[in-house]
Amino acid sequence: MTETIAGVSLIITCWCLGKIYKDNPAIKFLRTNRGMILILTSVSLVAFELVIHNFQFGQILPAFHSGIVLFILLGLFYIFRDYRSAK
Repeated sequence: MTETIAGVSLIITCWCLGKIYKDNPAIKFLRTNRGMILILTSVSLVAFELVIHNFQFGQILPAFHSGIVLFILLGLFYIFRDYRSAK
């Protein structure tokens, strides 16, 4: 559950900071690469969870996998959406 809250808060934080600080280069990077940031965050959460449970896949909750897959798909959606709009 905490990974879902962390992912949603990451999305909302990037959006709010993008609205407030439009000219900051770091915020521009976050806004233009939001899909890749979501995917990297999801992969790092999976790696962190595997290290905590000593690489025992049975210990990881199925809901965790569902949330991570959802965030990876959302990241891919943002990558393809931004790629299409850049053309």
